[in-house]
Amino acid sequence: MSSLGRSGTFAMSAAASLVVVVDAWSEAFHSASVAVMLLGLLLMHSVRFARIVLTREAVIYGSFVAYMLIQLLWTGDRVMAVNVKSMYLTCRHALPVMVKQRSGAIVNNSSLTSIRFTYPCLPYSVSKSAVNELTRSVAMQYAQHGIRANAVVPGLMATPRITKRLQDTYGDAYRDQLKERDDLIPLGRMGDAWDVAHAVLFLASDEAKYVTGIELVVDGGLSASVLGRPWRD
Repeated sequence: MSSLGRSGTFAMSAAASLVVVVDAWSEAFHSASVAVMLLGLLLMHSVRFARIVLTREAVIYGSFVAYMLIQLLWTGDRVMAVNVKSMYLTCRHALPVMVKQRSGAIVNNSSLTSIRFTYPCLPYSVSKSAVNELTRSVAMQYAQHGIRANAVVPGLMATPRITKRLQDTYGDAYRDQLKERDDLIPLGRMGDAWDVAHAVLFLASDEAKYVTGIELVVDGGLSASVLGRPWRD
């Protein structure tokens, strides 16, 4: 589970939601699960409500065995399975429960690459575009049942995974690369995992009860301009 997924999970737990943790990688699953359980013990005395919230960033639709099989497929197939098929199958199994209770909130994790070209990664960009359309279709088809569906669209994020990737690629110059990424953002910095987690929490909460079928962009203004650089007076 990426830092975006972990932060979203923790934010949901802190809001006294009942969180179901699912991940394709066992080590990430166990670390996130233990943290959520510890947080749950701290919050147990003050829980006033429970809501099932499924975040699907890394779900592959089944078990570790299914993940091992997907590893054998072409990279594009694997990316589509992780990013799209997982969300479709999760929705497929969660929606009947939501229909029965006539309420529910689905938040899918998309990416800025779904609406803007950011770097050459065709399978990833296509998969995240599919996530947006899946979200819109679910939102429109199930609105009649009191169910909302939205997608959160993170931009450039300063996550440990990104930092390590830059370190591996650029060595000691990775800080310069981080600064270049910060300089691209109108707000002057990359986002962090909590920026995305708070957006997810909002979309899943009753504060967003009249919000459905949207892609909530969390990118510090990066996608709002055609200049290719921040505006400075």
